Amino acid sequence: MYTVGSAPVSAWYRSAAASATAEAMGRRMESTIRIEEYEPPRSFVLQVTSGPVPFHVQQTVEPAGEGSRISVVIEGEPGGFFKLAEPLVERGVRRELEGNFATLKDILESRG
Repeated sequence: MYTVGSAPVSAWYRSAAASATAEAMGRRMESTIRIEEYEPPRSFVLQVTSGPVPFHVQQTVEPAGEGSRISVVIEGEPGGFFKLAEPLVERGVRRELEGNFATLKDILESRG
């Protein structure tokens, strides 16, 4: 178990907030993120509390054979410009996640 002082890191991170800046479809987006759950190495949950696209992310890691399976659930309701471009946003997010996980897989396998 990870600790900060005498508190587990999972308790320390819970409700922590951060600012994030990202670019999507040529637009710069600034958001505030709140960590709702952090249980290394198994899961984390975050909520985007402000910004153009509020959404909720839940990520879990589970044993699978001789490796691990990462599951990600992203739920949100885009508004304004992003509502009109929702199919494009969904495809872009999917491509980015697939690229990120391919990179993670390469890194982890190179350590093996």
